[in-house]
Amino acid sequence: MVTAIFLPLSFITGLLGINVGGIPGASSEWGFITVSIFLAAIVSLELLFLYYFLKKSQF
Repeated sequence: MVTAIFLPLSFITGLLGINVGGIPGASSEWGFITVSIFLAAIVSLELLFLYYFLKKSQF
C-alpha cells in the first residue's frame, strides 16, 4: 500500500529533479507551487481510491 502511494510521486519528482534545460515551468515563479499542488492532488486521489477500495472489499 505504501508503494502504491509513493511510487508515482517518486517517479514525478525524480523526473522533474534532473538538471536539463527545457523543463516545463523552470523559468516560472509559479512552477514549484504548481508541481506541489499537482503532487498533493495525486496523493489525495490515491488515498481516496484506496479508502473506497478497502471499504468495498471488507465484508
